[in-house]
This record gives sequence, C-alpha cells and structure tokens, in this order.
Amino acid sequence: MSAGPRPGVAAELVEVVDALDMPRAVVRRWLEQSTRFCLDHGGRRYYAELLDLYAEALTVLPPADR
Repeated sequence: MSAGPRPGVAAELVEVVDALDMPRAVVRRWLEQSTRFCLDHGGRRYYAELLDLYAEALTVLPPADR
C-alpha cells in the first residue's frame, strides 16, 4: 500500500474527489469498503492498481472522525 500520493498526483486526486460531489466522510467510507472488497476477492494479485489508487485517494481526505 502506498504511503501517500505520488508527486503531482495529490492535486488531481483532490479534484476528482471534489467532482464526486459527495461528503468526504462518505467518499472515505466508499474507498475503505472498496479496498476491503478487493482484499477479500484476490487482493493485490488481481487488484494491485485499484488498491494503490484507493490508498492514494485516502491520503487526500481528512482523517476520519471515529
């Protein structure tokens, strides 16, 4: 899993998340659920690029309030 977005990617990810027009908490939950799905159904073997994208996208969201 990535530690953070690749150089130059963070701004684009923020733009994409904003374009979803969804509350950030909902986007975070959606990305976390999608990550769990990928991990439960083949993991990095089948979903490596998606898992990397989800991990990067999660880094541009504010921390979850839990």
